[in-house]
Amino acid sequence: DDAVTYRVTFDYESGGCRLDIKDVSLTANGATLAQDSHPGTTGDIDKANTYRLELKNFAFNTKYIIKASVRTDGGRNSRGTIYLKKVKQRNSNT
Repeated sequence: DDAVTYRVTFDYESGGCRLDIKDVSLTANGATLAQDSHPGTTGDIDKANTYRLELKNFAFNTKYIIKASVRTDGGRNSRGTIYLKKVKQRNSNT
């Protein structure tokens, strides 16, 4: 079985409100497979806005969903990009 680690980064680009992040999780078939919970923020200042998710057993033909608990510090005027990057893969048989 292969373990895969993903990095999820929230990047504020424009608008009057920063984005506050509580946690990010990876789910499949209704089950949480990985979760990173820590307060983060992106806006004028980025602080702890990258989350790490390690998927212990990657399965092809499985629908994975990334969920995040977020809110702005005010209204709806916040725009940006969420980046997903595969950062590590290892074979557990080695």
